[in-house]
Amino acid sequence: MRSGPPGPSTPPTASSTTCAVLADASCPQWTGTAGEGYRARRDEAVAQAHTVLEEISQALALVPSFEAECAKTLAAARRAMSTSCKVGIGMALSGRW
Repeated sequence: MRSGPPGPSTPPTASSTTCAVLADASCPQWTGTAGEGYRARRDEAVAQAHTVLEEISQALALVPSFEAECAKTLAAARRAMSTSCKVGIGMALSGRW
C-alpha cells in the first residue's frame, strides 16, 4: 500500500517521468571538476532525451492517420472483391469465420 499524499488523477507518462528523473539528477553536492563534468554530460543527456521524446511524440501523432489510411485501403479492397469474397472477409474480420 502506498503512503503519502495522493498523486494526480492521471498516471504519469513515461516522458514526464523521464524528464522528472533527469531534472532531479543534478547532484549539487558534487563540486569541482568532477561535478562540473558530470553536470555538463547530464545536460547533454537531458537535451538528447528531450529530442528522443519529441520524436516519439511525433511518431505517436501519426498513428491515427496511419489507422485511417489502413481503413480506407481495406474498404477499397473490400469493394473491389466479389460479393462472396466480401461475405468471407466480413466474417473473418468479425471473428465469425
